[in-house]
Order: sequence, then C-alpha cells, then structure tokens
Amino acid sequence: MDSPSSFLRVATADDGAQLLYLWGLLFDEDGVHDDEPWRSHARKWFARYVDDSDAARFPVIDRGGEIVATAIGTLELGVPNPMCPRGRTVRLANVITVPQHRGCGYGTLLVADVIE
Repeated sequence: MDSPSSFLRVATADDGAQLLYLWGLLFDEDGVHDDEPWRSHARKWFARYVDDSDAARFPVIDRGGEIVATAIGTLELGVPNPMCPRGRTVRLANVITVPQHRGCGYGTLLVADVIE
C-alpha cells in the first residue's frame, strides 16, 4: 500500500483549473457557474503565485493525475530575528480535500509541508 507522502507534490501552473475547482469546494461552489467574478480573480491569482515559491506554497495530493487535496500557504517575508531566524511567516489559507478522499491523512501531510 502506498503511503500518503508518495502522492505529495508541489502544484504547477498546469494545475490551475484543478486548484480553482478545489478552492470553489470551500464555498460550496461546484464550478457550474464559471463566470462568477471571484473565479476570474482567483484564476489570475493562482496563475501568478503557483510558481512563486517566495510568495506562496501549494502542495497537492495527486492521485493518478487528479488533485484530490491541497493546502494553500501564503508567505510573508520580514527581517530575520531571534524569534524568526528565516524572517518568514506562513499564513495557512486553507486545506481542501475532496470528500471521497478524506480520512487518509492528506490534510496533516499538506499542513506539515506548508509550515516547514
């Protein structure tokens, strides 16, 4: 049996549509109304930040080409100090897992990836 970590990878720009779908699940949106203004803004935001590891972190759980879970962490960079040696603060925006894949430990794995 594969461990949950074997499905972990970092999202790429090609994952934008799947990330947007998962993000919509947080708001009980099924993607049917793709013309909603927030979707356009979110699509652009994902496209801008998904490959910028200095601004955000997007680990995903990929099961055979389908992203079934993700966590979104945005990074704030500041001056390093004794309490924050790297000067980096992570804001965990959300953890999203499609219902049929919940209970597999993916959320725990994703959060650990975002905050490390």
